Amino acid sequence: MPRPLCIFCERAATTGEHFWPKWMRPLLRGHSFTHSIESSLDASQKGLPIAENPRRTRQGSPEHTKFKVVCSTCNNGWMNAVEKANRHYLTPLVKGERATLTAITRRSIAEWIYLKALVLSHAPTPSSNPTPQVIYARREAFAFKVWRRIPIDFRVWLAHGDLDQWRVGVRLNS
Repeated sequence: MPRPLCIFCERAATTGEHFWPKWMRPLLRGHSFTHSIESSLDASQKGLPIAENPRRTRQGSPEHTKFKVVCSTCNNGWMNAVEKANRHYLTPLVKGERATLTAITRRSIAEWIYLKALVLSHAPTPSSNPTPQVIYARREAFAFKVWRRIPIDFRVWLAHGDLDQWRVGVRLNS
């Protein structure tokens, strides 16, 4: 069986990308995440009802989840640069502190979130294991890598919540 290719280039996908970055873990300390629940939704192009696929519970905190969909060159190169560029912007947001979000800051955060959406959309889901249900095509991933192009219909909403503690998770809708 051939190795899967990096979603951003033609190299072999040899490294696991942490969905939740290592630098974010100390910001989430004090919360007990002992397992993660994975599920996926299938939406029909014909307007039929959305079907939720079976859930799968995995041991271990979701903050340690890795997806082996990228090569080490991309992961340790330009993807790391996107991560580093946004750490300064995201840290106060994760801490619930006030932050000024300029147009440049919002664009940078959108790039970080889109990068995570690309990784997640290529990751295996419980219903498709080990074949993911790809939402974003390889050409879109390549356009993001080269030009940081984000599709015009991609939206990001940031809001403050009143929860007493963090709930680490992600939901990708298409």
